[in-house]
Amino acid sequence: MAIVRCAKHGLPYNDQNPRGCPACRQEESGDDRRELMSALAQKAKGDKAQASGEVSWVDTAEDEEPVLLDPTDYLSEVSKPKLPEPSAPSPRRKLPMFVGGFLIVAVAGYFVLRPGLDPLPDTDYTGQILPLPLEPGADINVMFAQLGSANPEAVQQWPSMVRYRFPSVTVDLDNGFVYRIELNGPARTWERLRVGMGEDEARGALALLGDPSGQRTDDPPVRFQSGYRVFPSLAERPENRLTVQVRPPNGCFDLIAVLRPTPIGILKKGESEFAAVAKGSDDIAWGVEEVVVVDRKRAGPLGPAARC
Repeated sequence: MAIVRCAKHGLPYNDQNPRGCPACRQEESGDDRRELMSALAQKAKGDKAQASGEVSWVDTAEDEEPVLLDPTDYLSEVSKPKLPEPSAPSPRRKLPMFVGGFLIVAVAGYFVLRPGLDPLPDTDYTGQILPLPLEPGADINVMFAQLGSANPEAVQQWPSMVRYRFPSVTVDLDNGFVYRIELNGPARTWERLRVGMGEDEARGALALLGDPSGQRTDDPPVRFQSGYRVFPSLAERPENRLTVQVRPPNGCFDLIAVLRPTPIGILKKGESEFAAVAKGSDDIAWGVEEVVVVDRKRAGPLGPAARC
């Protein structure tokens, strides 16, 4: 028993196989796979031409089963489809990617640059509030006895005047006598007035000493920004100065309550910041931010002496 090759097609087969060459058998039977058999034959001839030297056929042992080469072994090689070469993405494919990237950048920019309100630190004073028993025209020793010691500062507008700063209180002295008292913190009161109280309370406290007159500034005007009523900054808020002039026999001084719109936070929009004072159409609340007492028995930076 030996393996022989068909002289016509070049296909190997067992010489004891009565069916002979598979390709010849398919041609005789008229099978529709004739083209496949022809391609297989060409493949076999090509393999034989590529081999170097002559091929010797070795007889197999009689007790071994005949080895028949299945024509389908060549099927994958002959009929394997060729995949198309990858092509560059068309402009239409790039467009959705560009739009998606733009949307991601836009959303990220919105969350970074969107307007946001930063609340101010809680200014509600919870400590002890003490009255300040210091009168205009008092001696410097009385001031030190009431407030303690502090370093003097020169007042450039008035050479004979010095300034002392204490917690919540600033005092100006002219030639050793109290000329001006300023409350700038919530820990002290003077004639029931204190920093942090509302406008109605301030008007009520001033009415106990006289008829308050108002001097209000409305520049710059309030404007809307991202749903809030804002001013350009905290320092540029308008102010309303409520003043009572106290004269003998009750004294000789002016009492001033400086009111400004109470801020609710700092509105940040991009790189700009605004002082927000109300949301939407809510009313603007005014509060006392300074209380000033001026001695009118003597002349000073705030005006000439009154007739007392």
